[in-house]
Amino acid sequence: MEATFATEDVMDGEQIVFGRIRFRVRDGRPETTYTLTHPYGTVQATTDERGRVTATEDIGLTPLDFTGALGGQIAPFLQWTPDPALPEGYIGDGATEHTITGSPFNTNFVLVEGTGAGTAGADSDPNDPGNPDKVYTDQFVLQGRIATIHGAEITRAVYSRAAAGAVMVEVFARSVPGQQLGVSLGGGPETPLQGGNTPNYLSRISAGSTVPTQVTVTNRTDPVALPVTVGVTDAVAITQADYDSTNQTLTVSATSSDQSGAPALTVTGRGGLSGPVGVFALDAPPSTVTVVSAAGGTSTAIVRIVA
Repeated sequence: MEATFATEDVMDGEQIVFGRIRFRVRDGRPETTYTLTHPYGTVQATTDERGRVTATEDIGLTPLDFTGALGGQIAPFLQWTPDPALPEGYIGDGATEHTITGSPFNTNFVLVEGTGAGTAGADSDPNDPGNPDKVYTDQFVLQGRIATIHGAEITRAVYSRAAAGAVMVEVFARSVPGQQLGVSLGGGPETPLQGGNTPNYLSRISAGSTVPTQVTVTNRTDPVALPVTVGVTDAVAITQADYDSTNQTLTVSATSSDQSGAPALTVTGRGGLSGPVGVFALDAPPSTVTVVSAAGGTSTAIVRIVA
């Protein structure tokens, strides 16, 4: 994983984080294919007429989109095999060659295969000792600090309001297991979220008769609190999305979790529902329909062909 700027200049708004795997051969056999097995997979590359090749995979190069790097192969992070010399809070000391663990494929080594890959004095493959077309190492230099601030992500914040007016708010969040998360409705008192054995956390809170406009979740286990705030919406449930090919009609039924406010519901690109139902004339339906509530909620369902 690397962090830098998209341009040569240090400029706010140009920050990028990306995952890189680079395989480089120098002084290999000309026009020869080499295979590299590493902790995160396998790469093949063919040398040029000079016996050289560089194969690079960079994932996540969009400025300010720091999640892009998660689409690469680098996960989970490697770390030293158990060693009392490992500095506390680090995956390695950044200088010492060491055996490692963490490969999702249990390939905690680098193996290069190809004609003449092995050279005099190079480490041979322990599973194929003496093969001149293989070179192997299980020694890595690792550099990285283990995160102490994990934060939280709010994945859903919805309210329901009964016909009599009572409001309940459901907050779903994610973090690493073993955290203590708290949620505040519109700046009010903080309520703990349940969970901790998995990355998922939940809180269901009574809000009286008032729908809060936003909720804030804070990870209280972190040494530095970094609150996360999102808006609150109703929850939309699509109960029917049927297309009748004989009559060429699409019927959509949906409800809002706000029984008292009864916000208007609209099928995107089609029109509003009358009560909970809408019927639309179409010679062919879309594969899915999306219903949007005036209170902010949204839901998508697959269209079913009924005739």
